[in-house]
Amino acid sequence: MHPLLIVTLVATAVYLTSCAFHPYMKCKQCNRSKESHSTTFKGAFGKCRTCNGVGHHVRWGARVLGRKS
Repeated sequence: MHPLLIVTLVATAVYLTSCAFHPYMKCKQCNRSKESHSTTFKGAFGKCRTCNGVGHHVRWGARVLGRKS
């Protein structure tokens, strides 16, 4: 087998194993604050639209494995 193929298969297996044990990642938009702050009105905020106010997302690999929030 080609060494690059072996490295790719091992990296994929490690990633999917990691997703099985740790299926969530923090929301990059709100950084787990669960709030979206207004750029126009200082002090105004609401629920983060990206994560819907939960502060985290299901990782792509966890979705592939069938883990849903």
